[in-house]
Amino acid sequence: MSKRPLSQTSPSAAKHPRQEHQDPIPSSSMDVDQEASSSSTSSNRLSSECLDLFMKILRLVIGPDISDQEIEKRLISIYGAFKIAYDGLPTMSDFVSEGVFKENAIKRQDHFFNVLRRATREGATEDDHQAFVTHHVFWTPLQPIDEATKVDTGFRQLEESAVVNSWNAEFVYRAPLEGLKRHIKRELALGKLYARYCSIAQSSGMGKSRLIDELSREDFLIPINLRPHNSKGYPPPDNDLRQFLAGPQQDTALLAYNRAYNFLLALFQVTKDVVVNQLDRRCEGAPDRNYRIRAFRELMSSGQNLKSVGKHRQLFYDRVVALAGSRMMAQPDVDVDQLITAFESFRAAVKDEGVTTRRSPRLVGEQGAGAQSAHLGIDTDMDEGMHIEIYISFDEAHSLTTPFGEHDWRSPFSELRRALQMLRKRPMWSFFLSTTGKITQFSQPRSVDASIRVRQRELLIPRPYIYLGFDQLMLTRKISKYNTLKDVTSLECIAHMGRPLWGTLYDHGKEEYRDQLINFAMEKLLCGSPGPGPLSDAHIYAVLSQRLALDIDTSQFLLPSATPLNLAEIVHEQIANHMRVCISVGKGFESMRGVASSEPILSEAASRVMNDGRGFNLPVALEKVLSGFSVSQGARGELLVAALFTWARDQVVKSKGEPGDGALCHLFTVKELFENLFPASVFNWIAKTKPSLCPQEGNANQTLFEDGFKVARMHFNHFIKPYERKALARKYLICFMARGAAALGANCQPGFDAIYPFLYEDIHVDVQKLGFIIVQVKNNASIGPNQFNEMFRNMDPLKYELLDASDKKNGIFPIPIIRLLFSVSSKGNPKVEHMTYESPSDGATALDNNGQALFISYDYVCSGISDDILKPVAADSSNTWKAMVNMREEWKKFFNGSNEPEILRSLLPATGTNEIYSECWWNDNGGEI
Repeated sequence: MSKRPLSQTSPSAAKHPRQEHQDPIPSSSMDVDQEASSSSTSSNRLSSECLDLFMKILRLVIGPDISDQEIEKRLISIYGAFKIAYDGLPTMSDFVSEGVFKENAIKRQDHFFNVLRRATREGATEDDHQAFVTHHVFWTPLQPIDEATKVDTGFRQLEESAVVNSWNAEFVYRAPLEGLKRHIKRELALGKLYARYCSIAQSSGMGKSRLIDELSREDFLIPINLRPHNSKGYPPPDNDLRQFLAGPQQDTALLAYNRAYNFLLALFQVTKDVVVNQLDRRCEGAPDRNYRIRAFRELMSSGQNLKSVGKHRQLFYDRVVALAGSRMMAQPDVDVDQLITAFESFRAAVKDEGVTTRRSPRLVGEQGAGAQSAHLGIDTDMDEGMHIEIYISFDEAHSLTTPFGEHDWRSPFSELRRALQMLRKRPMWSFFLSTTGKITQFSQPRSVDASIRVRQRELLIPRPYIYLGFDQLMLTRKISKYNTLKDVTSLECIAHMGRPLWGTLYDHGKEEYRDQLINFAMEKLLCGSPGPGPLSDAHIYAVLSQRLALDIDTSQFLLPSATPLNLAEIVHEQIANHMRVCISVGKGFESMRGVASSEPILSEAASRVMNDGRGFNLPVALEKVLSGFSVSQGARGELLVAALFTWARDQVVKSKGEPGDGALCHLFTVKELFENLFPASVFNWIAKTKPSLCPQEGNANQTLFEDGFKVARMHFNHFIKPYERKALARKYLICFMARGAAALGANCQPGFDAIYPFLYEDIHVDVQKLGFIIVQVKNNASIGPNQFNEMFRNMDPLKYELLDASDKKNGIFPIPIIRLLFSVSSKGNPKVEHMTYESPSDGATALDNNGQALFISYDYVCSGISDDILKPVAADSSNTWKAMVNMREEWKKFFNGSNEPEILRSLLPATGTNEIYSECWWNDNGGEI
């Protein structure tokens, strides 16, 4: 039937601003201006979605030879149908939330479609009529999806082209991709999977989407992005498909299951049609599987930008949604054999097995399942074992996880999972990605899973994949002894450490945007622009975690919460919204572990949040996280002392103003640090002290503190807590300094609780120039002067292998060190004492043949916590500091239980002696690391 352009329907027609999008209506009926008559609707308000549909109806029912009077009649009739269908409600959004779908969804939808059928029957062909009434807008919510856990990936202050260009940068670290393939094989080997899928869950910027894109270069992968339309990020979302799969607000599990089934059916049929009738026909030679993999990826990625997908991908999913919507009306029953047949037909087209480039059957009227199966020789009960040929990726899939009801765990995701179960013996695997980090969204704890067979352990839910790695972009710019502290404090170096997000934006952005990278890091850490108001508890925890290596372990600690799931929510939020890294998930998904791995740019961002004038109160913040989160400050108060050093460091760098010459962080001296750690009266006294231990009395090593340490330079903005004692040896401490980190001792570590490295008389990152401050913290009130000597003997750096024979020069360690003992629960008046020894053996265990110490050390005891002796302790906060001393936490040994221990170690830079901890970013020029 011929159609009359809408501009001819009425003199009073007005141009509508909404852009036209593809739908099941034949393309010949869509090449018209978007105009609508206002002659009979001017007094009634319609939403843009409703008006868009209204105009499409006009195209269906108005022919070229109909009089103006007849046009007017039909306009009134059609609008009347809308009015009846809406039951007097003015907007489509109101219609969806309050009207037609409110009670029995299927019954109400059928009523609405019947009304529209009566309004559109005259003058429209059956095909046009069917295309209209199955338009996918009727099957989807038209209000924005409520995203309580939505993450704004925050590109407000960064150049959009940098984001897009970085997507095409070289994929330099293949270990996570190979690990993902091994993960799939391990899960398949279990043999009792509910369905062939897994989630890929990590915090933002870790490269989840890029990992899947890299897989699509090697295997046939159908990419889907379900990011909510009101959040920013890249790649861009497939908006109409998200709306279709999410379903209406008043959805039911039955409808969602039917929708998921028809979506998969349509997806396979449209993809096959595209492969056979588009990609293969464009191939100059004989198309094969490798060609189809490359061509399909190009089709789905070409033309996309930060705001929208390319036109080919838009058309592709328009067809999928239209066909799925049509099938929901025409074939409401789920047919497993039909779905398997559609998959195998599509699979054969990709593999080029018995499929030619002739036009495939008309999609809306595909051949029956039995005929297709017989024609293709498909065994619908065949199990393909561990072989995978086809992948589907659902990015930002948390959009599908909203439960249907308050007491109903089921969701559009659970019903999509049910549909995927029908293909559990096929060589297909699906991925569900999410920046929300909520692993339980896709892998519910077994006890609350929607499937009875899963709850009864008959079937298993595949475990999530979390191993994405760190420091990939440092592989070509490793730090060595030829670099200086100025190099490692530069924005260029710091931006390439940690997750790939920072480095790719640095590499592909214009120079004027690079200075905004630290502000972007602050936004990511706080999950939004840092406003002037006070920080939330979650913000405070995120900030202190990046500075002090706070740890959460849901398997080990109990919070004041009703269930373990509530406890896990804390970890989920930190991973989802505050850049915490997930490093383990329990077998039943009830527990997980998240850490603030060493990421210098985030630590510097946290420092700026703490010092940006919003009144950040360090002791109050510490007290809050230690009492409200699953974290301990250590058995001897070492975390509190680390916080004191952190405060002192921040005061030093703040006094220096903004760094210049491409630097992100300031260098400072040990002398400057102590000037801000102790009040002036205490520091001035310390400055005039001499070494407590010296190999030879009376020689040049008897240097005053202020002279010796004004040439000792430091750089740290965070802490790393290694899991191996050996990782604190001097040859590894240089790696800490290269990352701008000090070291916390392992739990129950004898001799010391923290190490602060510095470079002596040089700024080259050379282990031969490295000295350190050793800190031991005790919170036992019974400790007194009689025990001090023994404690300093235990702080001998040679006793616990901080130093070894290779560190000596002419028989001694030539660089002076500092040893500090904090007795935080000491009775009596707070004071700082300089240690002197009657004999070197009173303060050291390693002596030469003459009974002399083998190192130079300045030793001090700080007894009590008070503003009289510690500058960070304000007069009104002493009691708060004193109250936070007696908690304990043990690190679980879990590396042996990890499926990807090497990639896991890369997520924990510098925490152990294995070379994996530093291979991406450190070059020791043939040393032992």
